Amino acid sequence: MNAAILCGLVFGVGVAGLVRGIRPSRPLVKLSGMDAVGVGPGPATHLGRLSNLVGLSAATWAAEVGLMRGRFWDRTTTAMAVTDVSVDQLALQTVQGVGTAVLLPVLVWGLLQAGGIALPLLFPLGVILVLVPVGGCLPVVVLQREAAERRRHARTV
Repeated sequence: MNAAILCGLVFGVGVAGLVRGIRPSRPLVKLSGMDAVGVGPGPATHLGRLSNLVGLSAATWAAEVGLMRGRFWDRTTTAMAVTDVSVDQLALQTVQGVGTAVLLPVLVWGLLQAGGIALPLLFPLGVILVLVPVGGCLPVVVLQREAAERRRHARTV
């Protein structure tokens, strides 16, 4: 019974996130350092794709909440300029990382429960609490490492 309730809750949150991602979002206006980095892979080329809508929606939300400011954001903006990654692509990778971090432990736990291995509900919840920050930070860490590698390569060439 608990597994059915938890799976229904996770499914409902996923559907709500999908609907939120599909909704048209307001364009990003001048934010710190964003005029140097364009939003999207070009001038409105693939706005019909679901992935771009989710990435743009997540980037807009992050801008409205105020996550795109400070020294960390300045370093991320320069790394995005070096690696030619847009804001919505980075936001999409972050959403995918967090989504995977939430759904994978629940899916594994459900399969283990169906297979007859009884684990308490706290097991997937604890794994989720560990993996969500990792899934959210991993795209930024990979981006900054790739930018450092490109800078190093440009200095040697």
